[in-house]
Amino acid sequence: MDDKENMERMKEYQKVIREILSAFEGVSFPVIVESSTGYKVLSIDKKRDADLIEDLSTIARIITNRYYKTPITRDTYRLVIGKKPKAFRPNEVGRILEYEIYNTPKNFKVISRVQPLKQVGYPDVKIIEKTGRISFVDIKATTRPDVGSPRDFYYSTKEKTLEKINSDGFHLLLGFIIKETEPEKFITIGWKLVDLSKIKVSIKAEFNADNLEIYKPEAIIKEEWLEKL
Repeated sequence: MDDKENMERMKEYQKVIREILSAFEGVSFPVIVESSTGYKVLSIDKKRDADLIEDLSTIARIITNRYYKTPITRDTYRLVIGKKPKAFRPNEVGRILEYEIYNTPKNFKVISRVQPLKQVGYPDVKIIEKTGRISFVDIKATTRPDVGSPRDFYYSTKEKTLEKINSDGFHLLLGFIIKETEPEKFITIGWKLVDLSKIKVSIKAEFNADNLEIYKPEAIIKEEWLEKL
């Protein structure tokens, strides 16, 4: 195969890859969930589902009011989560707020049970209504709701994630708006309840390798040690 044929083949490869990736730009989130799990993503109706919305609003208000008056700190994390955080950023604050959902009053209109979903990743919480309806809820904390980045929300098709979505249901996001009043001190100043059936997602393609692959003997050109591990 000559250089010209090689060049033409590379152009064809690039074209195919671009077409594949462009097909996953701005895809409706329900399409991704339903195709990967086999379960339907239901849409919230503000009138029909008013009681569920009010129950979730009650949870959000209680937590927001609690941490508007008392800042969230590393000590808060240690008390709520049970260990010291390596870093203390909005992600860690989000974990605290997620745990607090299980400590809110239980006298709801329609919610029967709030169940934690322990595996890392979407969704964080499963809410079961007295009628048996299900809501899958993701908990987020952000200091910049009006500034976007690709990792603000993500959904993985890994097996542990898919195991958590085991029925038709609503897919919601409860986003707490937080403010850093001093270094590593955050207060909650608001919240947003989002119907994820209304959002679109895009794939971020990447190829990765772990350390076992990176540092395999046949790939190492040269190495030096001052001290062995």
